[in-house]
Amino acid sequence: MNCLKANLTTSTASFVSLLALTLSIGMQEVQAISSSQKTSTRTPSQSLPSDTSFKVAQVNPIRGQWKLRFNNAGIVHESVLRMNGYSGIMLTRFYDVNYKRSSIVQQTMRLSSTPNGLIILGYNPVFPGTKTRYPGYSADSFLFQINPNGSAKFVTCDNARRCSPVEVFR
Repeated sequence: MNCLKANLTTSTASFVSLLALTLSIGMQEVQAISSSQKTSTRTPSQSLPSDTSFKVAQVNPIRGQWKLRFNNAGIVHESVLRMNGYSGIMLTRFYDVNYKRSSIVQQTMRLSSTPNGLIILGYNPVFPGTKTRYPGYSADSFLFQINPNGSAKFVTCDNARRCSPVEVFR
C-alpha cells in the first residue's frame, strides 16, 4: 500500500509540474460544460486536517459516468470513466498502430486534489477484465479546474508526457 501511495504521489507531482508547464505555454482552453444539475456543498467537519486539498477531496467525491474524448499523437481516444467516490475505472477505445486495429484498455482511476484543481490519476492499464498489462500503453491522468474568471479546463497528460484537451459528455 505504501508503495502504491508513493507511486501515486510521485506520479501526481510530476503530472502537476508537467501540466503547469503545458498550461503556461498556451494550451488552448476547453469550454466550460454547462450542466442543469445543481450541486450541494457541505461544510467540512472540524475534525478534518487543515490541509485545504485534503478537505476538497474529502468533501467532494466524484460519482457518475462520463464519456471522454481526447487525442494522443493524432490518435483519437474515446473513454468511459466511471467514478464511485475517490476511485473508479476507465475503459478507453483507440486505434492501436502496433496491432493495426481498434483496441480497448482498462485503467484504475484515483481522485486526488491539488492547489491546481482535481486530478483523476490513471494507473495499471490492462486488457479489460484481466490483470495482463497492456504493452506500450501509458496511463492517462486528467486535471479539471475552474479558474477565478469562471473558465474551465479539462486536460489529460499521460505518463509519457503527451497532453491534450478533453471533451466531456454526460
